[in-house]
Amino acid sequence: MTLKPRGQEGERGAAALALLTTGIILALGIFMVMAAPLTQASDSKARSRSAADAAALAAVEAWKIDLGDLLSSEGWLGDWDDYEGLPEGAAEAAEDYAQRNGAEVVEARRDGPWTYYVKVRSTTSSKGKFAESEATATLDLPDCDTDEDPDVPMAMGLGMADEPDPEDEEPEEPALPGLILDCAGLDDIDLLPSDDGSYDLVGDIVDALLGESHAKLTS
Repeated sequence: MTLKPRGQEGERGAAALALLTTGIILALGIFMVMAAPLTQASDSKARSRSAADAAALAAVEAWKIDLGDLLSSEGWLGDWDDYEGLPEGAAEAAEDYAQRNGAEVVEARRDGPWTYYVKVRSTTSSKGKFAESEATATLDLPDCDTDEDPDVPMAMGLGMADEPDPEDEEPEEPALPGLILDCAGLDDIDLLPSDDGSYDLVGDIVDALLGESHAKLTS
């Protein structure tokens, strides 16, 4: 039996360990090279998704601001649908927030009552491809109903009406009742008719109504 020198066995063990280490490092390098494009694509998609969400929510928040202005200037018109013709500040807000998140709006539109749809494309590409994402947000308004207020006198024509004069040649405009505005989550609100036929809302009532209004993502 021939005994091998201990030094020779140590050299062979070190060489094997070095070879194993080199193989592991090489395998990790190959994995990183292959995984990098997938990671970049995933990051690009995530950024475009965040940009779409932000753009849709910003559009609906712009509606909320416009709605507050209309409530203050036009009063309560009878239903939320009566305020649908809002200024298009929503489109500008969506574009602004998409750009802040590294994307551009490629499509934006109303997508139903108080609902806004946005499609964005990332401004940076992965292997020449731009990620696209979609989002839809809605303004969640409180449910509101109105009932006649028996404690408020009716208004007729300009201001509060007196007894009609039978000698008047022209008939008076129909009388308008006082109303009670009942909205979910709020105390009842007394509304008085104005000369133009609408029901005025003072600032604190507008703030209360909008305080119960929330922008939320639906897709």
